[in-house]
Amino acid sequence: MRRIVAWILICSGITATVSGIIFILQSAGILGPESSFMVRNSDWTGYGIMIISVGLVLIIVGKRIRQ
Repeated sequence: MRRIVAWILICSGITATVSGIIFILQSAGILGPESSFMVRNSDWTGYGIMIISVGLVLIIVGKRIRQ
């Protein structure tokens, strides 16, 4: 059961981390469409950083549970 929970936490953490990176890249105008509510909007950079932080915590917790 612990392995399943750890696997779910790690996968969720990876998904959140990748999503946060995408948010940051879109807010910088590097990724995504030319026109979007996220492009060149610094609020989304902050959201991306928070999402990455949560993702990393999930990965760390998942790895500790697995051990």
